[in-house]
Amino acid sequence: MNNPLLTNDLLPKFDHVRTEHMETAIDQILSENRVKIAQLAQQDEPTWETLAQPMQATEDRLERAWSVISHLNGVMNNDDLRKVYKNCLEKLTEYSTELSQNAELCEAYKKLAASDEYKGLSEAQRKSVDNTLRDFHLGGVDLPPEKKKQYADLSMELSELSNRFSDNVLDATQHWYKHITNVEELAGVPETALDGAKQAAQQKDLDGYVITLDFPSFYPVMTYCDNRDLRREVYEAFVTRASDMGPDAGTWDNTPVMAEILKRRHAMAKLLGFNNYAERSLATKMARSVDEVLDFLNQLAGKSKPMAEREFAELKAFAKDTHGVDDLQAWDIGYYSEKLRQERYDISPETLRPWFPVDKVVPGLFAVAEKLFDVQIEAKPEVETWHPDATAYCISRNGEPLAWFYLDLFARQGKRGG
Repeated sequence: MNNPLLTNDLLPKFDHVRTEHMETAIDQILSENRVKIAQLAQQDEPTWETLAQPMQATEDRLERAWSVISHLNGVMNNDDLRKVYKNCLEKLTEYSTELSQNAELCEAYKKLAASDEYKGLSEAQRKSVDNTLRDFHLGGVDLPPEKKKQYADLSMELSELSNRFSDNVLDATQHWYKHITNVEELAGVPETALDGAKQAAQQKDLDGYVITLDFPSFYPVMTYCDNRDLRREVYEAFVTRASDMGPDAGTWDNTPVMAEILKRRHAMAKLLGFNNYAERSLATKMARSVDEVLDFLNQLAGKSKPMAEREFAELKAFAKDTHGVDDLQAWDIGYYSEKLRQERYDISPETLRPWFPVDKVVPGLFAVAEKLFDVQIEAKPEVETWHPDATAYCISRNGEPLAWFYLDLFARQGKRGG
């Protein structure tokens, strides 16, 4: 069977993608790209059609394969896929650094930028060439050999650390759960959330209810549960994930990982001639300086903090006057905010929930988009997806497909939050 990650099909064939296909596909694409790039870099008079377009095609082919692997790592995470993802990420990081430090390819782009043809390119095309030259510089193409090696090593280490950070958060989130057998401990929690907690318990072959740190489970407890001790336990488990504190203290601790990430970011920025990583980050952004960003943030804080303090004082007074709570804590904020809303407006999202089931809301959302943008959105259940919960949709206009997207709404084991 052909590797499904190497086809030119419009949409990935998720039913046919296997973990063993992934690294093989990446290896083949990287090998073929290296040969193609070496040829493209040798041009005496490069043009948009002979340099930029073919380079974009090589990047697109690699991105098509990698996006499937990266996506599956996010929505169907398991030990085997995680190992393959890590191996592929190392190879891609090495390739990316090698590409950004390719002096011959950079020189070819400089020739294109200095040519008469460049002046006749569209604004978008010129911007693409300019950004590519900028990225060569930010990738270390101008550095001497020993510093290029140092930059490449830092890039590899930073990639591994960033991946470890993400894995630690996922593992910490999905490891913790609270098993509850007495439903009275969940007094105040809406029926819909209780049903979800029952299903979570059944998935673990347990009786009763299971609260997890996935948002659909965490949020109803923090917003509606009358059990303050339980709110505190769930809150502390949530905010201490992947740290040196909380119920799993030190197990997936990201504290040293963050410190190492910061060190490497700073070292890479210094190699490129920036004073710090903030300056390096802004090199690809609209803001012109670190001071400009800080001024904006300070102005924003100056305008929003007084309002936040007034609202918090209101909430504290409400909790004390109506519920006798003298020491409003972080795990109380959502709960008493909801109580205050119900008292003032006599409305709660839970009272509205029955009127907005997903099988009504999603078509309604699509109907609004169809009217606004003069398009049609149609479910395509025959298209292969990675999980039964996921559905593919085609966006078209007058029968002509414009784009596709997938909708995968529900939390589950192995799926990253967000």
